[in-house]
Amino acid sequence: MNNNIKQDRHVKINNLRNDIKLINKSIEIDKETIKLLKNGEITNYHIKEVAKLTKSVKERIDKKVELELKINLYLSGKLDDEIKKEQLSYLSKLDSIKTLKKQKKDKESLLKSKASAKSKSYYHTIRQEDRKSKYSLKNQIRSFRWIQKTVDSLPHYMESKIKNTTADKGYLFKNLYLFGWKKERNDNRRNRKNKMGKKRNIEKNKETVIFDKKRGNILEIHEWTNDYYRLYSKKGKDKRELISERRRDIDL
Repeated sequence: MNNNIKQDRHVKINNLRNDIKLINKSIEIDKETIKLLKNGEITNYHIKEVAKLTKSVKERIDKKVELELKINLYLSGKLDDEIKKEQLSYLSKLDSIKTLKKQKKDKESLLKSKASAKSKSYYHTIRQEDRKSKYSLKNQIRSFRWIQKTVDSLPHYMESKIKNTTADKGYLFKNLYLFGWKKERNDNRRNRKNKMGKKRNIEKNKETVIFDKKRGNILEIHEWTNDYYRLYSKKGKDKRELISERRRDIDL
């Protein structure tokens, strides 16, 4: 303990002496600044700065005297009791930290042993999910690039038609369904009544139509209603011909 006190005393004295060196340097700078201010033009600003620096020098000198007195107290051993208290306090804190670390380590070890199997399962699950997520993201990026490339290669005439077509119609281009940009027209007949006095259900028979241009001036027309899917074929300006029809098994 005595060797430790002697060592701590030496450290504290060195720290105080370093502080005094810094104070001496600051006092020296302040005095040089005061000298320069006094030799220059005398204004209210200069007078205030000189007074401020003079006060700072006095405070630093007082602090230096205080530190020198403390050095003498350490050298004489009069502050050894204070050093002992600091050492005991430090050792007590150190023991507390060690105890807490041990408790934490024991707890972590216990939890780790109990959850070993569960952790492995969780780790593998996370790895699988990460792989799926990365694969899904790659597919999304690949799909987006394909769509972008396909749209960029769209013929001018088809792009113009899509812009001027309603959203319930569109074109099939390189396996990509491209619907019209315009809003579907409002059918004023929706609120009209038939001869039986009942409102006509236009929405029920709403159609979605996709045009698919083939080689040989052939146009295939895909038509979906709520009840049926129909495929038509049309060559040039000829009348369209029904190729196939099937009922859609959809509950509406």
